[in-house]
Amino acid sequence: MNQVTATMGSLIVFLLAMLVINRHNFGVKSFEEFATANRVFGFFGITFGVIATWWVGATFCAWAGMAVNNGMVAFYGLVYQTICMYVGFIVGEKTYLWGKRYTLQSQADLLGMRYESKIVGLIIGIAGLVFTIPWLLMEWVVQGYIFNYASGGAIPATMGMVIGVVVVLIYVALGGMKSVITANIVQGILMFFGGGLLMVWLVYHFFGGFGPAFAQILSESPEIFTFPGAGWGENAPPTLWYLSITITSGCGGFMWPWAYYKLFAADSIRTIKKSMLLVPLLAFFFYTTLCYTGNSLHLFPFAAEHFEEAFLWASSQAGIWPLCLMAVIIMAASIGTSSSIIHAMGITISKDIAPVIKNDINLVTIRSSLIGNLPSTVPRSHIVGNPDNNICTIKSCRTPHFWIVTICTNQRS
Repeated sequence: MNQVTATMGSLIVFLLAMLVINRHNFGVKSFEEFATANRVFGFFGITFGVIATWWVGATFCAWAGMAVNNGMVAFYGLVYQTICMYVGFIVGEKTYLWGKRYTLQSQADLLGMRYESKIVGLIIGIAGLVFTIPWLLMEWVVQGYIFNYASGGAIPATMGMVIGVVVVLIYVALGGMKSVITANIVQGILMFFGGGLLMVWLVYHFFGGFGPAFAQILSESPEIFTFPGAGWGENAPPTLWYLSITITSGCGGFMWPWAYYKLFAADSIRTIKKSMLLVPLLAFFFYTTLCYTGNSLHLFPFAAEHFEEAFLWASSQAGIWPLCLMAVIIMAASIGTSSSIIHAMGITISKDIAPVIKNDINLVTIRSSLIGNLPSTVPRSHIVGNPDNNICTIKSCRTPHFWIVTICTNQRS
């Protein structure tokens, strides 16, 4: 079996697995279930939901590339993520209590209620949407890049993006938050433990362990272990730059809607606090391993020059199966984040923006139509609830040309 066939096969199996494990979650019956999964997830689900959402696919490209090219400065990601989880620990209690009591489902919902202003909610919703879009685009680019790299250039990056987007849209639209977190559990375990062990193996495979790798770094590139590190040339940032990006990212990072919304899915305050305490501990193992692996790969001229693809390149040099696993891990990280982003954007648009701009929209449930347009007729057997009133839900129905998923308005279908 050649490298391209094995890697592409692994990616396809993984994406199909995301649909299979979520098949029992398809067909949500209310917007509350779509947005919060009826607030049923415990410690395990919220922990790995946050992990898979927070650590993006670009972790293995951008942040790993920073570790390869610049060295120890990349550790700022671990510090600011710990601060972010502390913020989540602080705001989690009020978010859960108010969310459950007032059936709140988003940040804009929460702040709009707190300040008794729809305009505040609208501003928060629009801001969250606008600043989230670049992250979503970045994750789509990562997915396209992985397919292009794994196929040896046979699959264009654009086509790879489309494949990833379609898979994510299907399980997000059909299953809502329950599907997102169910997939996040698998993605988080695979990324943190599978990825961590793979990176440790790569260091032992190439250098015989971290000790020999560090000794070689100190001998050949000692600047990797100093601030601001290698790779800056004449544009090395000042010392306060490191402090600035750490504090600003730490204080604001958990406010990303796609991370924050996990708090609304928790079953208790205790669950939120335990998860916010465990995530940094797991991240310490994972991200420390990632940074030290990246520092070690700086010793290879190709990796140092092409630092954003260093981890994929190193895996490909180690053999077929290390590359297969690395490609799947990066894909898992990417779709874990993109699925949460798409879910959050759906909630924001349908709950926080559309009803304020057009106040005659009485929305119970809106989810995206994935491909094509709504057919002119839908069998009555696919209607949940009472079709003779203004609240009805169309169950998922498959046709040869499109998947239709839950459309609900104040008008009769």
